[in-house]
Amino acid sequence: MRWLRAADGRPLGVNRAPWSAIWLILSASVLLLVTLVLSRKTGASENSAGHVLTARNATITVTSRGPTPDVGQASVDEWVVRSAAIVRGYFDEFPVPAVTLRITTGDGGAMGSGKTYGYPQPRIEVTMGEHISLAALSDDWVLVHEMTHLSLPAMPRSTIGSPRASRSMWRVSHARRRAT
Repeated sequence: MRWLRAADGRPLGVNRAPWSAIWLILSASVLLLVTLVLSRKTGASENSAGHVLTARNATITVTSRGPTPDVGQASVDEWVVRSAAIVRGYFDEFPVPAVTLRITTGDGGAMGSGKTYGYPQPRIEVTMGEHISLAALSDDWVLVHEMTHLSLPAMPRSTIGSPRASRSMWRVSHARRRAT
């Protein structure tokens, strides 16, 4: 590397520390700006506080990400309560006393997929199209399916597939068989 030289011919030491810090700050600022612009452009927003629905013995905290579906929030809330009632009817009570439901809205008019997490706190994540119809929402089975997963024992991901998890599942299945 060629060194910069002063007027008298001696090399100038280049201190890179301040330039690295400036580069880091500038790149972080650009990244933040791009993220903000893209989130506004796609309409992505999150109601982190959410709102609470009560379905008999269960408290369901609903949070949303993305635009409100065309059917309206009231219809989405009815869908959530109806799905909880179906699961409660099957198990005689809702599997957990409280769950957080995160609904992500995207393009399209159909119901998407879902995922259920039981550990450390019960949480369900589902996706749905912004333009979903009332008929598609009332015919949906995804949320009912995800809510039934809450009846399984809550275990850390690291134990799933381990002998300990297999023994736990065996105990649960045999306990249920004896109960019926």
